[in-house]
Order: sequence, then C-alpha cells, then structure tokens
Amino acid sequence: MIQAPNIATNYLVLADTNRVNVGDNKYNFYVENGKLQAQVNAYETNNIRVLVMNNNYEKAYHHTISLTSTADMTITKNLDTKKVPKGEVFLVSRLEESLSNGEKITVESNAPIKVNGLERGQGTPTYTGKLEIIKKDNVLYLVNELDIETYLKHVVSSEVPKDYNIEALKAQAICARTYAYSHLANNKELNDYNVDDSVNYQVYNNYPRNENTDRAVDETRGIVLKYNGELINALFYSTSAGVSTDGSIWGKPASQYPYLNSHSLTYEKKDIVFNSEEEFENFILSKQEDAYEKDYPYYRWNIKTNSKILENRISGIGEIKDIIITKRGKGGIAESIKVIGSSGTSVIDGQNNIRYSLGSKDIELNVNADKKMQGMDSLPSAYIIIKPKKNDNGEQEFFIYGGGYGHGVGLSQNMANEMAKSGMSYRQILEYFYDGVEIK
Repeated sequence: MIQAPNIATNYLVLADTNRVNVGDNKYNFYVENGKLQAQVNAYETNNIRVLVMNNNYEKAYHHTISLTSTADMTITKNLDTKKVPKGEVFLVSRLEESLSNGEKITVESNAPIKVNGLERGQGTPTYTGKLEIIKKDNVLYLVNELDIETYLKHVVSSEVPKDYNIEALKAQAICARTYAYSHLANNKELNDYNVDDSVNYQVYNNYPRNENTDRAVDETRGIVLKYNGELINALFYSTSAGVSTDGSIWGKPASQYPYLNSHSLTYEKKDIVFNSEEEFENFILSKQEDAYEKDYPYYRWNIKTNSKILENRISGIGEIKDIIITKRGKGGIAESIKVIGSSGTSVIDGQNNIRYSLGSKDIELNVNADKKMQGMDSLPSAYIIIKPKKNDNGEQEFFIYGGGYGHGVGLSQNMANEMAKSGMSYRQILEYFYDGVEIK
C-alpha cells in the first residue's frame, strides 16, 4: 500500500472494499487514515526506451558517443563495471575493436548525463535514467531508458510552449501518455527501443522541462484515453485548417478509429463535406470567423514553387508541367496527386509523401497576416489546392495554397490552447477531439 495525502479526483474513490477490481489488471491501491481510498491502473511497464537520434534527427545512429556527468558514471559492459569520475569524458567510437557488433554498454549516474556534441533546441541535452550504447553494423545506437512519467515531462515541454493554459497542457499530457502506453502495448517489433525522440513518435527532450509542463503531467498522473476499454491512438498535431480528417489517412479503414472523425474545428462542432474542388478551394482561400485558430500563422499559408525545384524530389518524368489532386480524404485533405512531366507521369499517394514531394527549404512560405517564413522540407499540411501558371519567361510555376500544420487527425494543439483560454477544462477539450472516449 502507498500512503497518499492527496487523492486526485480522477482516481476511482472507493466507499468500501467491495468495489475493488482484482484479477484482470494490475492496480496501485491508495490508503488514507487507514482506509482504502482509491485504485489506479498500474500498467505492466513503467519504463520506456527512447532511441536518441543524431543532430537534426537525420539518422538513427552515431559514429562516436561522448558522455559526461556532474557525478560519477558507472559503466557496465557484459558483467564488468568501472567508474568514470565526475567531469571526465567517456568516449565510445564505432571503430573501437573492444566493442563487438551486438554488444552494448550501459551508463548510469546519480546526475543527468550530457551527450557532448549532440544538438537540440535547448542546446546540448542531458538525460536522466539509464543510457545504453549498442553497436550494430559498425555504427552506434544510443538508447535512453527511463520511467514514463519523467519521459512525459520531457515530451510535453518539447511538444507545446510552456505558457500554454494549464488545461491545454493537461490535455497534451494525457494524449502523450496514452500515445506512449498504446505504442508500448501494440508495437512489439522494436527490440532495442520503443520509440525514438523525433516527430516519428513524440518529440522528446528537444527543450528542457519547466514548472508548468511538469505540473500538467503530475496533475494528470496515470490518466489515459480509452474507447470501449482499449487505449486509443491519441494523435495530435500543431494547427488545424478549420477542419479535421479521420483515421483512414493512415491507410486503414476509418472504422478502426471510431473516435477520430472529420468535422469542423469551430466554436460549434459540425459535419463538413466538400462535394467539389470548387467548394474546397473556396474554403481554403477563406477565413472562418468562428474558427479557434483563424489568427494563427499556419491557419492559412501559400508558397510559390517551380518545375526545377520540384524535380529535386520528383525525378524521372522530365520537366514538370502539371500537378493534379486526384483523391481527397475526409475534410478535403489531399490523399493522392498525379504529377505530369514532359516524359512521363508520377502518382504520389499519402499525405506525408505529398507534403515531402512538394516541399523545399529553398522556397519562401507566406503565412497568415502576410508574414514570410523560411521554406520547409515538407509542406505544413496536405490541406492544399495547386494552381499552375507560366511566368513572364515562360517557366512553369506552381502556386500552392494550404491550411494548417500537421496531419489534421485528433487534437490540434493550438486550438486546445484557445479552448482552454475560453474556460474549457482538459476533459471538455479531449471529449471534443476524440468522440466517445473514456478519460480514466
């Protein structure tokens, strides 16, 4: 039993022991003044293993790994251990002959461990918990193992700004926790790690922890989202275009995600259907005055690109003459495009592939309120229309108009913040984005 001076209102408070659930799950039981007060689902695993990628998240592996700590580090290889005094560097190279392929080195310390030379948004990051260096195929992989609640504090602080309303931060914390546990439960194929630290999963330790995001994780401890008793896929993204899509954009039937549906993302949640290209074009070129995010930069944006830039991503079909959106998903998101070139055509399926194929850091991005931003490796979203036009020199150009930032499924982080500022609780926010879920 764990003595708990404060019982969170989200726990199941028990009047008597006849309501205790035994046998089907693992639980922590909380007592106060000698009486059983609450039970909380204790998931089978409390730890998560995070692959730490290299600079700019370009590769999963490293050629060298250099570690330091403000306390002694304990280094374990096979059954042998040694101490590295505080402040001294522990360096491992992929060329080190004493480390064979498949072997690993474990590094632990009572203080955070700095990965020298690694760059993140915060500068050079430090890691709590345990670090493992694994050699495979003559390169090094770095894995950070730590408890999930601490992991979430590094995720929430990296995913959303610390000055978000606390109710929005709580909603984000619950989504992140649900995502982590769901991934652990349903993805067994990764032997050495569970997730990586990039947008492939959830961004981890890109920015340092802070008081507000720590509070959001602590005050929602153990709370997850379920549908019919099962953990949901609690997807989230940055900014909406004023409409959501459903789970079918990932290539599976929408029926597998009954809690992820397409609807307007406005003060009044309502169904929205585009029956023609003209209807969607009118939508994406306009601003909905009842949209929570209408004044956010990425709510509406546009770029101008050309055949030469596009050929860097779409090759083998000659000079690009036209791009046609051939299939849209719910909410108008582009799911398939046909690219017509001087010597052939190419079909690109999937919103991620479309965004990457049409994106470039070499082009300027014009965003809401006539601001200009640096181009991006991928388009902000696939809620787009494309208009080809010849310039005065006869060169083929393409004007792409779009809305939102992200895949458009699940919770919009900026909208959640606006909802929280208007007085909505984290429960109301989550119930808006995920239909029919249990928050428990």
